[in-house]
Amino acid sequence: TAGTGTTGPVNTVSTDDAINIGSTNVITGDIVLNGGAGSILFQTTDDNVRLNGAVTLQSTASIDTGDNGGNITFTSDSTIDSGDGTSAAPLGTTVERNDLFLDAGDGTVVFNANIGDTQRLNDLTVDRASGGVIFGAADIATTGAAGPVTSVATDGAIDIGSGTTADDVVTGGIVLNGAATGIMFQTSSDTIRLNGPVTLNSDVTIDTDENDADTNAEGANVTFTVGSTIDSQDGGATTEANSLTIDAGVASVLFNGNIGTAADGELGALQIAEADSGVAFGESDANAGAGTTGPVTTIELVGDGVAVNALDIGIGNLDGDEITGGITFNADLNAADTLTVATAGQNVRLNGPVTINGDLTITTNGFGGAGTSLASDGDIFFSDVATIDSQATEANDLIFRAGTGDITFNGDIGTAAGTSRPGTFTVEDSTGTLTFGGADAAAANSDTAPVSTINLDGTLNLGAEATELTSIVFNGGPGVGETLSVDTTGDDIRINGAVTLNSSVAITTGAAAAGDVTFTNDSPIDAQVGESNNLTLTAGTGRVLFNEDIGSVENIGALTITRADGGVIFGQADTETAGTGTTGPVNTVSTDDAIDIGSTNVITGGIVLNGAAT
Repeated sequence: TAGTGTTGPVNTVSTDDAINIGSTNVITGDIVLNGGAGSILFQTTDDNVRLNGAVTLQSTASIDTGDNGGNITFTSDSTIDSGDGTSAAPLGTTVERNDLFLDAGDGTVVFNANIGDTQRLNDLTVDRASGGVIFGAADIATTGAAGPVTSVATDGAIDIGSGTTADDVVTGGIVLNGAATGIMFQTSSDTIRLNGPVTLNSDVTIDTDENDADTNAEGANVTFTVGSTIDSQDGGATTEANSLTIDAGVASVLFNGNIGTAADGELGALQIAEADSGVAFGESDANAGAGTTGPVTTIELVGDGVAVNALDIGIGNLDGDEITGGITFNADLNAADTLTVATAGQNVRLNGPVTINGDLTITTNGFGGAGTSLASDGDIFFSDVATIDSQATEANDLIFRAGTGDITFNGDIGTAAGTSRPGTFTVEDSTGTLTFGGADAAAANSDTAPVSTINLDGTLNLGAEATELTSIVFNGGPGVGETLSVDTTGDDIRINGAVTLNSSVAITTGAAAAGDVTFTNDSPIDAQVGESNNLTLTAGTGRVLFNEDIGSVENIGALTITRADGGVIFGQADTETAGTGTTGPVNTVSTDDAIDIGSTNVITGGIVLNGAAT
């Protein structure tokens, strides 16, 4: 009350020079900021603000060091919490949640102690800090100086680099450092947005799903803007391989910059625990402007020695773990651009419907491109809900490389709509097992299932070049009564690896279109033990070419070729060289049912039978 000579709020602290609270000693009795019913503003003319003691926000607080920037520093002794009541009349409650708003202009904002550990803040906003925002300037705390940050907890939004102008981007980078413990950002269903290049100096967890319950409505979007590349700290000769784990609950996780592409900056693991509304790698085809959206072209991971999968989108195999809103990969509007997901021999797992808005390559063979690191053994796994479709009318291409690892698909491909077929589908630089359908039937709380349809608008090449797959399994369900259908729009199909029919299989390049179906000299065809499953082939005006035995280990059921005007050849060559993926003779065709070559149309190009000397 004015005129009483007692206590009251402070709404403005304005200086033409630095503000330094605890310049020589830590303020052990706390630093209380109270603007009463309004807010308190600290403002300098491009001069530093430093707080060296535990900070309690008893109202909204703002710190502004001017456009040209003075640094804003909270030392290792400057935890930041909300507080009820006032210092003159403290309350025993802990219900207040007050905002902290920081604008350092061209300067830097540095936090060196936990935020909201005792009593959460409401909103935490860094408006501008082009010099950088650092959570944890050192791995080990030094009194009155730098230290790590292990927890940032709010009941409101966290926005680092708020706004969508060029000035709002934290161009100096956002550093996240919890040292050995790691750092967790947690909100109570409030958004988290990072607008500037992010460096993980430790493992990082981002959680907007506070109670982590699959059945509730908790969660909020986690967004990395177009300026927010994500890299691990460079550990010297190699990356520190720090990992990023995100739980957005019922909301979305949105990436708009490359991940792990800085020199020695590959992440260890990227894990999405929950994001029911979807995960997007590239929200738009092109850079839509500062602080907004853009494409993603590269994700590079090296594993962290802990997580089973270096990339795991939808952790777990319970039904509630699925990314029901879908997983989108978007490289660019330019058809020549590809989004490449690469690991150095670590597993990749996707657990939600996949849409490719540009060409997509997934490789566990490292970062050297095609033909390198063929001894790598990371698996690629698409769960039972991980159907794959192209953005409508685009027919984007797919390439998979897994070295000696296995590749497994458990959902249909190209079936969402008539125009959602992927373009080409290529498995190369892979010598493990390729499976379409990891189980005979889908089951609750399981991530495997049969595959019934593969629709493409381009070629299918399984075991490209001379890279022979050890095994190719087609499984549309439990036996001869179920059929896995493979369909291209007049495009070639080439299969290079030992084929096992775990159900009946129908392969067509079009009833009246060109397109050859080729089984190389490394592709014998057998049924699953005890099942005698059927194989039906349609090549339209193209050819059907066999170069290895059929049913020599386990009889197939019926062998039917409906149409192949260009001809049907059993044995394109008299001799063969194993492992070349080319041509050879056929010595055995063994079935438990009828063989019908030209069941609907005369094979006008002829039927060639060549067992060579045998």
